[in-house]
Amino acid sequence: MGGRERAADALPHSDLEPSTRALVRVAALVALDGPSSAFDGAVTSALAAGASADDIVDALMAVGPTVGSALLVSAAPKVAMALGYDVGADLELLDPEPYRT
Repeated sequence: MGGRERAADALPHSDLEPSTRALVRVAALVALDGPSSAFDGAVTSALAAGASADDIVDALMAVGPTVGSALLVSAAPKVAMALGYDVGADLELLDPEPYRT
């Protein structure tokens, strides 16, 4: 394995399509409550493999009943940020002056 080759790319051959394989990695991170940095890499890989943002959200929805709402709620903003969605900015739009008296 070359120095620049990623460990995930060095996995044994699989009959899964590359995009499906990448979506499985995203789902595994949901189940493990992975860190944001791991979601960044997994989402980037999934998009590069041909998955769409909708496919990634569908993967979250598919794994939700298995992992439970707590892990799903924890993963959702991490995935959203990895997709380039500015969660904080949109929350501010809901209540731009939450502490104004």
